[in-house]
Amino acid sequence: MKTWSIPSLKGKSHKELLEVANSLPTEGVAVTDFAINLYEKLLEHPSDDVEKSGFLSKLGGHYNQLGRSEEALNTTLRAVEIREHLAEKQPDVYEPELAESLSNLGELYSASGNRDEALKVTIRAVAIYERFIEKGLEAFGPGLAKSLDNLGLYFNVLGRQNESFVTTLRAVKIYEQLAEKQPNIFEPKLAGILNNLGNRYSEMGDREEALKATRKAIEIGERLVKKGKDAFAPGLAESLGVLGMIHFKGEDKVEARDVFERCMRLLKDLFLESPQSCAELVAKLGGAYIKSCEALGDKPDNELLEPIVKNLQELRR
Repeated sequence: MKTWSIPSLKGKSHKELLEVANSLPTEGVAVTDFAINLYEKLLEHPSDDVEKSGFLSKLGGHYNQLGRSEEALNTTLRAVEIREHLAEKQPDVYEPELAESLSNLGELYSASGNRDEALKVTIRAVAIYERFIEKGLEAFGPGLAKSLDNLGLYFNVLGRQNESFVTTLRAVKIYEQLAEKQPNIFEPKLAGILNNLGNRYSEMGDREEALKATRKAIEIGERLVKKGKDAFAPGLAESLGVLGMIHFKGEDKVEARDVFERCMRLLKDLFLESPQSCAELVAKLGGAYIKSCEALGDKPDNELLEPIVKNLQELRR
């Protein structure tokens, strides 16, 4: 990433632009800004609808990374429309790409508050992935698991708790199988969805199963943090936050406070060094820590919170 420099697009042929697109780093605001310009230029002369839909899909993702939500939604819709036409003619070839675009579209609809449309398109994505897996094509397991995870969240927001639980449990089982084969890739995703499962159990009043799922997520997170703290600390903090809320709801206020304090200590250095990386999570867990202290009549650790609060206030200016 540090050795990458922004190349000039002026005078480059379509083939040369494609070579630039294939060599882009995956992270960074500067990279994303450049990628938007690149894919907008590539869309001026796509070779066919297959290429055009791919460019639109990439462009929608980059718009979303920069918070350009409306452009991301509209661009992804265009990708879906093209892939629908392609899939009508050759479903075995183009339906997987359609499913991916539908899943992405569901996330964008959900972020915009349109949960009904998010649910609708994600159900379509799940159905496509299921058809391919029934044919013995296990390579589509990650796509199905991701779509099921999203679907469980949408069901939950719409108050359809039983469907949310069943769907999330299905996703967990798929991620467990994937993580057995490729732990480095899928264990972080498994930890995240175990958090969701813990929440679903907690909402259903099954505290024992909620704790079991969440502690499993924490075990994974602790293992990952040992490998690379900065990269996996937010995921572990998320899992600890779920555990803290389970304790808080179960009247274990002391346990809750201690867990939330651990979250803040875990994230402090990362947040102070790179505030944008986890500001929303820090604000959420910091609020939970203060609330748990208040419930016990205790004062939070000001030495811990003072620099964090200062950085949060600066971000909000």
